[in-house]
Amino acid sequence: MKLTVKKIRYIINYKKKGESCETKMDMKISKRRVEQVWKYYSETGKEPIIGKNLGRLALMKVLQLRHL
Repeated sequence: MKLTVKKIRYIINYKKKGESCETKMDMKISKRRVEQVWKYYSETGKEPIIGKNLGRLALMKVLQLRHL
């Protein structure tokens, strides 16, 4: 299942309380994904950003970077 900002906040709040098993069962996501979200939050203190600046760069942007 795809994670949203709301689901990430839910994971973080439950992990703060120490309830990780219920978190993955409620949202039908893997234990590993819960661990990844929690690790990022515990290291940075911020929620993971999803859907921003991901994937391959646009062709025009690549060409502009080459000319610099």
